[in-house]
Order: sequence, then C-alpha cells, then structure tokens
Amino acid sequence: MKLLVVSGLLLALLSNSAGAATVSPPSWWVGMESAELQLMIHEPDIAKATASIDYPGISVKSTHALESKNYLFVDVTINDETQAGYF
Repeated sequence: MKLLVVSGLLLALLSNSAGAATVSPPSWWVGMESAELQLMIHEPDIAKATASIDYPGISVKSTHALESKNYLFVDVTINDETQAGYF
C-alpha cells in the first residue's frame, strides 16, 4: 500500500478555519479495502468551516457537525487510481 499523508491537508480541506486543527487519523493509505474515510477535525469553532479538497481522485462526500462547535467530521472518498502524495 502507498501512504497518503494528511499533515498539510487542512490547507486544502478547510476554507473558513484560521487556527491549527487536529486531524484524526493523521494519515491513510491509497488502496485500502474501503475507499471511504472519515476524518475527525478538532479546532475551536470548526463546525462553521466548509470542507473541500482539490486533489485528483479524492473528494469530500459529506460533513457532519456535532453539538460541540469544536468538532467537524468529514467523509472523504479516495478513488482506486489516486496517486499517493504528501500534503
């Protein structure tokens, strides 16, 4: 499996966020059994953010805010042909 690292993904993923967020899981792999991945993002007022990504083969499927405005869950789909990379 090829590693796809998320460490800088927040720059592409969150368009309304101003701080340093925590993302879990911090990395994932291209070619995993499931093409679906859910990211948990923690940062003050993150629930107001809009999630998007501009990377071939990766798309944001949906987002879920909780009662706590400090968490946002982002459902991501990774295409089988996506190239591994570092963000």
